[in-house]
Amino acid sequence: MGEHLLHDKSEYDSVYVVESEKTALLCRAFFEKGIWLASGGKNNLGKKMIKPDWILLPDIDAWEEWNEKFPGQCLKWWKKYPKWKPGRTDDIGDYVVWRSGKIREEYKKKENGG
Repeated sequence: MGEHLLHDKSEYDSVYVVESEKTALLCRAFFEKGIWLASGGKNNLGKKMIKPDWILLPDIDAWEEWNEKFPGQCLKWWKKYPKWKPGRTDDIGDYVVWRSGKIREEYKKKENGG
């Protein structure tokens, strides 16, 4: 899950929990702030594991399930990005990959004088 990162919490303002390890790594690189932890799957979250001030960003298809367990802690993160059209099972890591591609396209346009 990444609990070993929590000893440095004083350096960060927030702790974020996502489902997959890949997503936690992508988000840490893309968003830069906070500690990003992975549950290892949508069914792996226990109430004893999650602190009340942590922010949960489940895959789209797991939002209702996680929100039932942890009301008020789950973000509908995909609503913040209206230009992106997610699939039913996408996670915020999928958004990061999509957005990175758009940034690359914009950079190439600038390089080519566009």
